[in-house]
Amino acid sequence: MFEFFGRAVRQFLASAIQRGPVGLLTMLPKEFTREQVRDLHIKQGMKPDPKVMIAHWKNRGLIIAGEAPNTYVRV
Repeated sequence: MFEFFGRAVRQFLASAIQRGPVGLLTMLPKEFTREQVRDLHIKQGMKPDPKVMIAHWKNRGLIIAGEAPNTYVRV
């Protein structure tokens, strides 16, 4: 019985990770612009302003600022 629930939880977590904000990050190229994030948001049916998501990614250490303005690099 516990094995069934453990397997179900693992499957749910695996699918949730792919759909969340980190999943969106993996859909972007290694180096990307704010406009590319905005376009991806629109394709995914999200709000077109990605400012908050970019800030979360930066705070979590998932991305760093690129050399050009409004560019970012996945770590």
